[in-house]
Amino acid sequence: MLRTAFLVFTGYAAAQTSLPTLRTIYSVTGVDRGDGSFPLAGLADGKNGVLYGTTNQGGLGNPGEGTIFELKPPAAKGGGWTETVLYRSPGAPSPARPQAGVVIGRGALYGNAQGGDAGAGAVFQIRPPTATGGSWTEIPLYSFPQRGDGNYPQGSLVADPDGVLYGITSSGYSDGFFGTVFALTPPTSAGGSWTKTTIYNLGGGDAGQFPMAGLAMGKDRFLYGTTSAGGSGVACGGCGTVFKMVPPAAPGGAWTLTTLYSFQGFNDGAQPWTAPTLDPAGAIYGTTQYGGPANAGTVFKLTPPASPAGAWTEEVLYSFEGTGGAVSSYPNSVVFGSDGALYGTAQLDGLTAPNCATRGGCGTVFKLAPPVSPGGVWTETVLYSFTGGDDGAFPSSLVLGPHGALFGTTSNGGTSTACFAGCGTVFAFTP
Repeated sequence: MLRTAFLVFTGYAAAQTSLPTLRTIYSVTGVDRGDGSFPLAGLADGKNGVLYGTTNQGGLGNPGEGTIFELKPPAAKGGGWTETVLYRSPGAPSPARPQAGVVIGRGALYGNAQGGDAGAGAVFQIRPPTATGGSWTEIPLYSFPQRGDGNYPQGSLVADPDGVLYGITSSGYSDGFFGTVFALTPPTSAGGSWTKTTIYNLGGGDAGQFPMAGLAMGKDRFLYGTTSAGGSGVACGGCGTVFKMVPPAAPGGAWTLTTLYSFQGFNDGAQPWTAPTLDPAGAIYGTTQYGGPANAGTVFKLTPPASPAGAWTEEVLYSFEGTGGAVSSYPNSVVFGSDGALYGTAQLDGLTAPNCATRGGCGTVFKLAPPVSPGGVWTETVLYSFTGGDDGAFPSSLVLGPHGALFGTTSNGGTSTACFAGCGTVFAFTP
């Protein structure tokens, strides 16, 4: 199914001189056997600016079990984006109702979702057609059991250069429900099975527990992640952690997990729910869902130690106000823009929007500009406030695309009336 759409909204941005522009490049329809509804996750940026995403519902039937879609940029300036549904889930035992985005791997898309053989989640591959005009093929790679091996995967996968996939489950460690980190290794020969390995069990304590987001991979192939609870902070009975995982020195050895920081639950933040962002110098940037003076979340930076045995240093770059109006609260992950600033979205607040009045606003796009001199403060600016109308509501995390544009989805809003409060949108944001 092909659809084109191109809507331009200026919203809050238009009221301010020289502020950026948000464009709704696709409005999800939500109709039966259509393009899905309620995209909950961010996008993957492929070759030539092609975007890939997921919807949590819709596709086959009503409400449907979710879709995977592709958006191709206009062939000519001023044209509309073209949307194609690559896969519609028929429901369990197939992967169903994806809450995370897909990752681009070796010649295919990879993701995780609910469903699977035991209903405890699954990892899947979406392979492109072998001939022009053919259909994409969904191939289950692994189904998590209900007990004993980690289950209910969270966040998007990451792929290393060898094609190994890494991910997180939110529960399942010996049925103690703390979470795991896993690897899926591709087969050595065509047609073989993928091998799943639990490379770390998050047993609580200082290591953290209940991870809610995917991982990030550094240039050194170390893995970095967050947990929403656990750690040494006592204010919330464990306010979450940031951790690093180092691969074994020899094949078959054990991965090593190091807790880089434990949130204390006060001004330093609490409960990170998003994957970290790495800069070329090895620093880690991320967000917490709560904490800060208004308990509306923070953006933080972790700087590596000057010596290997030293401690990482945490710095709160910004604490969200959470008081309503043209402010932000409960941030998603942040991404570096082409200008070196941090850009992100917040799930709530923004200018007064009647469509989201009972939810505390429809969400925002914000910018954090670095200090102009060493030791200065980062400056936050709300660049756009969603209205809950055709421009969408409740945005996901952003991805940096070609020419410095930022892309994301909203889970609600848009032009379709098939869903209460809209079926969601895909948007482009030009800083």
